[in-house]
Amino acid sequence: MKLESLTQQKSGLEQAKLDLEAKIRSLEYNISEETEKRTNAEILLSKSKEQLARKESLYSSELEAKQKAELAIRNVQIEMRTAGNTIKELEEEKEELQRQLTHVINARSLQEKINDDQQ
Repeated sequence: MKLESLTQQKSGLEQAKLDLEAKIRSLEYNISEETEKRTNAEILLSKSKEQLARKESLYSSELEAKQKAELAIRNVQIEMRTAGNTIKELEEEKEELQRQLTHVINARSLQEKINDDQQ
């Protein structure tokens, strides 16, 4: 009877041992899967960070190019205004010179007429 009881206890303990070993294997498998998932997530995170860095760099380059283009446009607009002002000044100077020329021509013509009348 004692032997039978010990045999049952031994059998129960062996079953408990097998159950615990199965539970350990299951937990080890779960840990392995979680480790793999974490590794995959870290790889994905790393790739996402690299992609973000490339996009930020591209955005920065595009922003810099846009700012340079805007500056170039402003410079051209200033040059155009300056050229327009210069053209206006030259036209005014031309008109003044034409008035002076007309005045000189009229004065010479009048002087020639006076000279002709005196002779």
